[in-house]
Amino acid sequence: FSSSPQQRQPESSREETPQTTDALSPTAVITSTVYDNFNNSTFDGKWNTGLWLSYGTPSTTVEQKDGIITFTRKNQDEGGLTANQTWRIDELRFIEAKVLLDSATEASVGSVGIQITTDINGTTWWLGCSIFDNGNANITEAHCGSMDNFNSQRVELPLNTWHTIRIETDSDMAKMTFFIDDSQIDTYVY
Repeated sequence: FSSSPQQRQPESSREETPQTTDALSPTAVITSTVYDNFNNSTFDGKWNTGLWLSYGTPSTTVEQKDGIITFTRKNQDEGGLTANQTWRIDELRFIEAKVLLDSATEASVGSVGIQITTDINGTTWWLGCSIFDNGNANITEAHCGSMDNFNSQRVELPLNTWHTIRIETDSDMAKMTFFIDDSQIDTYVY
């Protein structure tokens, strides 16, 4: 969050001209630190296993280097990292990731994204946003959804371009709002 300094008027004109303040209103108030920005060179070539657990099949390679975490899959399978820490929904203000889907992804529904997962009465519930190629090597789409059949609008995005996915939580209003590249695409009410 930042704001511009208050504009000062010359002493003689202060009473005649009101002062203005340019201020940005943050969508979320940041009250905690970044969980991991993947820039600790100690973990280059691997990842911080104190913060992350891997999941999926062994044909998905996970590698950190220079502030970027890369997932490479050799087969049509699933793999990734999950946080080695849990939070209550009222402890989260937002989760965000800057992601890129490479055009080298074979046209077999490659995707990259973020997800919130929990157990509710023995059933795994999830809500997430991802960028995927949907089997089309020329077009990617961003989409958010949940296990209970919530589906956001789909937004077309270019391949080989960094995109920011963000899920903001508002536990007081019982809602989550989804953003792609700072544009709101939908809201989920729980």
